[in-house]
Amino acid sequence: MEDRDVTADRSDPTGPAALAPILEAFSPMLLHVRRATGPVVGREAELDAIRQELATARAGRLTGLSLEGEPGIGKTRLLLAASEIASEAGFTTIAVTADEELRGPFLLARSIVGSPDALDAARSPEAAEALARCLDSMSGRDDPGLATLPPDRRLLRTFDLGAVAFRALAKERPLAVLIDDLPSPRGRTRANTASHFGA
Repeated sequence: MEDRDVTADRSDPTGPAALAPILEAFSPMLLHVRRATGPVVGREAELDAIRQELATARAGRLTGLSLEGEPGIGKTRLLLAASEIASEAGFTTIAVTADEELRGPFLLARSIVGSPDALDAARSPEAAEALARCLDSMSGRDDPGLATLPPDRRLLRTFDLGAVAFRALAKERPLAVLIDDLPSPRGRTRANTASHFGA
């Protein structure tokens, strides 16, 4: 995966360079890494599992893959390889990193839905609108007429808008969401890396 140089061309007022400050606010947890160099060594079983899950997703099924292990064993390197494999296979690939210390509501989800890759992939008006509605809801800029909803209903509505946004993106192209250092739901301290693929 390559870092984009969003400062290179400021002549286009609607291009990535002009939108960079706005996008950074929407997606503060993007995985900022340079393209991995060299092949992944000794991980053929894991790479085969990644390819298999991507093929399943391309066939129209939602799939998930989780890599768990101690720090330093190569989970992030495998995530980068998964990103490259997914991109080469024509997936919209979104890579973010989690942080178990940050407890901001929807921060990770907003980083996914507000990522430059997600916004670039939303080519149809329906997908762009779905992303905008989801981001507005996650950022507290929802329809003022819904302010009277109980908090649990507003939360469910935000989840629903997220699902609609993911579905709209996956309708455009298959979608690979890669999350580095996702905290374990079981409270373990082991670092996790998760990949979710959908078509």
